[in-house]
Amino acid sequence: MLMSHLFFTFREESGVRCTILVLLLCCIALLSDGECKVGKDGHVERNGTGTHHSGDGTCYSGQWEHDLMTGNGEMKFPSGAVYQGSFELNQYHGTGTYTWPDGSQFSGGVVHNRFEGRGEYIDSSGRVWTGIFDGKVTNGLRLKLS
Repeated sequence: MLMSHLFFTFREESGVRCTILVLLLCCIALLSDGECKVGKDGHVERNGTGTHHSGDGTCYSGQWEHDLMTGNGEMKFPSGAVYQGSFELNQYHGTGTYTWPDGSQFSGGVVHNRFEGRGEYIDSSGRVWTGIFDGKVTNGLRLKLS
C-alpha cells in the first residue's frame, strides 16, 4: 500500500499560519493553502480565502466557510473547463460563468449545480444565445443579433 504524507498550510483567523501533517493512503493527494480555524476539539477547517488542489488536477481557489466552498471562487478542471462565480455548500449556486474546453460558455443563474433562470450561452462559433434555462432544458432560446 502506497503511503505518503502531505503538509497543509493555512492562515488562522488571527493571521497566524498553521501547518498540518496528513498521512495519505493509496493515491489520494490533496493540497490546500489559505485561512483556517482550529475548533476546541482540535478539528481544523478551512474558513476565509484559500486554494485547494485535488489529486485529479482539479483546483478550487476562493472562499471557504466551515470547510465548504461557499462564496465567490473559481474551479479549474483538468479538461480545461472553468467555473467562476458563486458557490454554496460545495455546489455552484448563485450566478456564475462556466466555460467548456472548446471555448463555449454559459453565464447566468446557477442553482445547486444546474443552470437556472435567465442566462446567456455563447457557442464555440461565437454565436450568443439568450433565454431561460432549466437545468439541461432551454425553452425559448433566442439567437442574439449583433
